[in-house]
Amino acid sequence: MTDEQLKYPQVFDNVLTLEEANETKNAIINSDFPFYIGDGGLTYGSGTVAPFMYEKHEHDPNVKDHLQFVHSVINWVNETDKSVVNSDADKLCANLLNKLMKHIGEDSYKIYRIKINLSPQHKRPEGTYDVPHTDIEKEHMVVIYYVDDSDGPTYLFEDDGRTIIKKVEPKKGRFLMFDGSIKHAGSHPIDNTFRTVINYNIKINDE
Repeated sequence: MTDEQLKYPQVFDNVLTLEEANETKNAIINSDFPFYIGDGGLTYGSGTVAPFMYEKHEHDPNVKDHLQFVHSVINWVNETDKSVVNSDADKLCANLLNKLMKHIGEDSYKIYRIKINLSPQHKRPEGTYDVPHTDIEKEHMVVIYYVDDSDGPTYLFEDDGRTIIKKVEPKKGRFLMFDGSIKHAGSHPIDNTFRTVINYNIKINDE
């Protein structure tokens, strides 16, 4: 893909076979896979972003953030400018990313961060979403992999964090990729019991 094409949000539905998508789901959604309360969850009832990000949007009527659980696979450490592997799920997640990169014709990239987010059901008003944000303080791309079918769209915004430019519905096996400078937010499911995604922060064409 060209650098220009990489700037725009894109959805990929035919990267994995159904068997591969089911194997991924079963590896993550089971009684033995550990999830932990997200940052800010105990203080604000919000686990999707750090507390200082929540405070910027807590009076926005469209923001209905809620508790989230996280499994940190690879973490980016600003102080050392390095990534640290935290989980044995790194190979599973990396293999999924490799399949997407092969699908789009990219073979040079660097992984900054990978985390798996589980958002429990939240009876919020339709059309509301979690806190708009960007992920890390580096030039990067975001890749979101939807582990299972669920409600709870991903929203992408203009710089104001309010004007919606794209809404993507969760679908098992689906990848969403976009420039990391685009503000975005997930949303908790209203109908399904939970929503699970793998969130990647990567640099493509990293020489």
